[in-house]
Amino acid sequence: MSVRAEKTVRELALENPAATRIFEKLGIDYCCGGNQSLEQACRAANLPIQEVLDSLEIVEGIAQAAQAVRDWKTEPVTELVAHIKNTHHKYTRAEIERLGPLFAKVCSVHGQNHPELVRIRTTFGSLAQELTIHMMQEEMALFPYIVRFEADLHQHIHLENNILFPRAIAMENGREHASTTSN
Repeated sequence: MSVRAEKTVRELALENPAATRIFEKLGIDYCCGGNQSLEQACRAANLPIQEVLDSLEIVEGIAQAAQAVRDWKTEPVTELVAHIKNTHHKYTRAEIERLGPLFAKVCSVHGQNHPELVRIRTTFGSLAQELTIHMMQEEMALFPYIVRFEADLHQHIHLENNILFPRAIAMENGREHASTTSN
């Protein structure tokens, strides 16, 4: 994304959804007022354009850094579970908390002329509830089970590699030694 003051607020929000959080924090309307340029929106909100541009550049950089790829197929399962909880579940919960009031605001302003918004808000509420329950079940039951399975697997491998196999080799060497000394 190229953050430029000439772009409309809507364009910037579409290019980087994280920009919407900056707009909300600063009181810039990217919904109904999304057709105005960032420069116009900053002037209307009495905000210094350079500070807003800097904030948008920062969230753009964060979004790009977040895209840095880790090979989750090879990372330890415990790290993958922690990443899912601390990144994706945390983000989902924060978005549910942010979008709920936003839906209420949009419905209160536009719901009378657009009854479909109220249905969408109801659907969103149901989805949010299902997602919250789903994530809670994962975090309380599934993820601990997976982490215990991985810990058990490590213990299993340790017992085989460090105790069983060396003992078996020692037993085999003892047999070889016994058979060569008895000949």
